[in-house]
Amino acid sequence: MLKAWGWTILMILLLFLAYSIDLFEFISSNMFKWLSIVLFVSSILAAFFILGNPFARDEEDGEKKE
Repeated sequence: MLKAWGWTILMILLLFLAYSIDLFEFISSNMFKWLSIVLFVSSILAAFFILGNPFARDEEDGEKKE
């Protein structure tokens, strides 16, 4: 029970801190929308280069060579 009280107090303090530094105003701003779009596109591009093209068809797909 003491652990639950500690986490609850920590969450209340974090919410108070977020309110005091105007974090919620930043999240609702227009700049945050564009920042999230840029981060999304860059993560998709990074996954494309790291993992490879999922639509590329190899010559060995579906064919068995003897």
